[in-house]
Amino acid sequence: MARKEVIPIVFTSSAYYAPYMAVTIQSVIDSSSEEYDYELIILHKEIDKKTQSRLTNMISAHINFSIRFYEVKEALDQHNYNFREGYSPESFYRVVMVDLLTEYDKVVYLDCDLIVKHDIARLYIDTELGNNLVAAAIDIDGLASSFSNHDGRKEYMISYLGVKDLHDYLQSGVMIFNLKEWRNTYTLQEIVDAACDDEVMFGDQDVLNKLCHGRIKFIDMSWNTIINHRKRQLEELLYLAPADVMEMYIRARKEPKIVHYGGTKPWDYPDCDMSFYFWEEARKTDFYDDIIGRKVNGFRREAYGI
Repeated sequence: MARKEVIPIVFTSSAYYAPYMAVTIQSVIDSSSEEYDYELIILHKEIDKKTQSRLTNMISAHINFSIRFYEVKEALDQHNYNFREGYSPESFYRVVMVDLLTEYDKVVYLDCDLIVKHDIARLYIDTELGNNLVAAAIDIDGLASSFSNHDGRKEYMISYLGVKDLHDYLQSGVMIFNLKEWRNTYTLQEIVDAACDDEVMFGDQDVLNKLCHGRIKFIDMSWNTIINHRKRQLEELLYLAPADVMEMYIRARKEPKIVHYGGTKPWDYPDCDMSFYFWEEARKTDFYDDIIGRKVNGFRREAYGI
């Protein structure tokens, strides 16, 4: 029997984010197909063995799923880095995965604050990368802020990030990484240096836009549908975002393949836009009580050094 095609899916998480990552993983499982094998790769900071075991138990009934954990701090400590105040090291793990996952030429990356509603294998298989470094959707929020020129964002995107056409600014929550091309293009130290540059405004998303500009395969926004996170966001975007991008966003909202809780999290605001997708999956996990308990008991992020 021929071996099934393998779909490698990378997550990055701190111990604090582990319960929410579990909900995303549950959604991947529920939308998966028996036609493929799915390898879940967790790049993490201080997720303890007990939590790792709980996450592993989630896939125990699914023979086409596997899971591996990489503690990344040791690998990063081998390089010179000085992450800026306000950004934790784990938020930059995906920009250094090129050196950690040497056995892969191509991987899917998913943030831990989203719900997958359509088989992620289709995105992985159907997206032809060519010599592009990544595949990703347009960031409608980023475009709106650039067109409003908030805090000089437009000039920054053009002059520093090199984004000449503001339509070409990617949202980094869902991406396919062409790791082979990354290795042919940048050294790890070059990537780390770019990630640590003091001029970077919005963390690793800006870093990825700077490093990948001109070599981005843009995918349909339904694969990364950002929620209306401030309740008034849609009204604002109607005035600020380009009409063609706004049309793509409205279309994606009607049938989202991935719902992304960028900005507002359902575990903080249980009735936020499209929150029912999150709670539907959360109830199926062993972490549901943890999530509810944090909300009810006024969980403090400081307990995890955040």
